[in-house]
Amino acid sequence: MKRNNTDGLFTKPSILVQHDPLFAFTYDLCYVPDLKTISQDKPEDLVILVLWNNTLTGGRVMKEINELNMPDDIRYSQDHEWARVEGDKVRIGLDDYAQDQLGDIVFVELPQVGDTFEQGKEFATVESVKAVCECYLPMGGEIIAVNTALEQSPELINQSPYGDGWMVEVNAKDLSETEALMTNTACLEKLKGAE
Repeated sequence: MKRNNTDGLFTKPSILVQHDPLFAFTYDLCYVPDLKTISQDKPEDLVILVLWNNTLTGGRVMKEINELNMPDDIRYSQDHEWARVEGDKVRIGLDDYAQDQLGDIVFVELPQVGDTFEQGKEFATVESVKAVCECYLPMGGEIIAVNTALEQSPELINQSPYGDGWMVEVNAKDLSETEALMTNTACLEKLKGAE
């Protein structure tokens, strides 16, 4: 999953610069339409930023690493998509870390049944109040089902990322591709190392 920022650039005070492991870069810019440049010497500007952050997350506090739900019957990609093998098919979605980092998801664009993708290729787009993100298929194959419920209720990804919020099912081309994916333990260790 990769993020594209929205319009409306303003400078973020250095005191609030933080590392964002999901997108693997340290940022000192925020993107908000119609707001003035924030400066370190104006406390009222910091209040605006805090209120803006609360709006982006729907008032939710982001989870600590040890609070994430990462089931052990699932494999995880470096980009935070998950894959659950069920016989010769694979169910795929965004993991708990990704949905938590994105905040409230408002739109999902999914592929068509019958589309074919190689492992690691872009297959979907997710839009949240924070960003627009491309999603990459953790295992290659033919799309055999899409979760059409996400068209009307994209928030299901936030509410139940491994249940009602699944995105697609794939007829896997090569089940050995799971070997390139992480276990829940390895994924959590990677996230802890990025803190």
